[in-house]
Amino acid sequence: MPESAAAVETFALKDLQEYSVSNFVPSERYDDQSTYIYNGAIRHPEHKDQVIGGIGTVFDATVEFRAILKDVLSSDENASGNQAFAVFTNDEGQVISSSDDRFQVGDLFFPDVDLQVLQDQGSLSVVYEYESQYYLMGVALSKGYREFKNDDGYTDPILAWVMQPC
Repeated sequence: MPESAAAVETFALKDLQEYSVSNFVPSERYDDQSTYIYNGAIRHPEHKDQVIGGIGTVFDATVEFRAILKDVLSSDENASGNQAFAVFTNDEGQVISSSDDRFQVGDLFFPDVDLQVLQDQGSLSVVYEYESQYYLMGVALSKGYREFKNDDGYTDPILAWVMQPC
């Protein structure tokens, strides 16, 4: 979101617990790489309903997302030399981060899965052929970033894909 839009959204926050979040897009605040920027209102000390400013926190997306993805993977290669990989995408398959350099931010990664089952169950796993290699593929819908996100009105569905060669 442009800075002017972020400022408008921040000054419109009504509740002390509310915040706004940019789309996952390149930002000059992050070396023109894609990231999220979280914005909160600064309120007048005596008039809590009056917003007098705002603060933005730039998420270190490249480092943090890649670290999360690498943490879930084994470093072992299978007999054919293929390694497991993991990818975060949005709900349209646009890559947000990947443990594998074949997939860059903005690329499309959206294996053919039963989206209704995924929506109903929150996750699924199947044997899946990708680039002439069979993988045990697991995919899950996000429930938020670590312990910080539960149910606060902000939604941005993220899919976590893990591909383990078999």
